[in-house]
Amino acid sequence: MDESGSASTTPPARPSPTATKGQAKSAGTAMLLALLLPGLGHMYVGKVGLGLVLLAGAVVLANATINGSEPKVAGALLVVFQVTQIVLAVRAARS
Repeated sequence: MDESGSASTTPPARPSPTATKGQAKSAGTAMLLALLLPGLGHMYVGKVGLGLVLLAGAVVLANATINGSEPKVAGALLVVFQVTQIVLAVRAARS
């Protein structure tokens, strides 16, 4: 009721459709972004710090694969790292 005693006809405020905080993110988009660039899927779901750490880790492993003394080991670790960060990005998008 408003000050005059009559019922208010104003509908309750709705959240903005462009608001991103707290909105669910697409797991498929997170997976695609993580596949394109390590850490980007995490950044998409709002975990920017973790995304940057994952990107740095991928750069270090890629460098070790190219220039390291054990490229096969570093390459295998890079593959495991990539698959893991993609799976984690999808899980982060679903939660």
